[in-house]
Amino acid sequence: MRGGKTSRFVAEVAVFAAAYAGVTWVLPGISFSIFNIRVANALRGFVPRIGWGAVVGLTFGVFLANIMSPIGILDVLSVAIVFVGLVTIYYLSKIKMWLGFIPHWLLLTSWLSWLIGNFVNMPYLMMFAILAPQLFISDFVLPVLTMYAFEKIYPAVRRR
Repeated sequence: MRGGKTSRFVAEVAVFAAAYAGVTWVLPGISFSIFNIRVANALRGFVPRIGWGAVVGLTFGVFLANIMSPIGILDVLSVAIVFVGLVTIYYLSKIKMWLGFIPHWLLLTSWLSWLIGNFVNMPYLMMFAILAPQLFISDFVLPVLTMYAFEKIYPAVRRR
């Protein structure tokens, strides 16, 4: 007996949420604050092909991961920003697979520069200059590499 689309969606959400939160919790030293290279963000490379299951799962994973943030409850607000970015990735990937990762990176860098800058009492532009290259690695390079590796390893996957 095989599950339907709903079962598959729920499974994708659960897997992505657990994977994201787990990887972030295992590497908290590089996942929060001024040094901010979240290895778990590589999972965003699945969004263009997996679709809404990855979007919802990663959004929920960010919520779970950010509960333990040293910034506190304010970092949970990042969930809304991440959701907008993931939806952007999903829709812009229909034009070019990697295209959505650029606005996502800029949106997240802008938000985290403000959030972390206020937390550590550092000017916004200085915080942006510190975070932009780090987030470029974790929010553009790692997901794009994951996306292309997934395409090569499992080319039969197509957007639903």
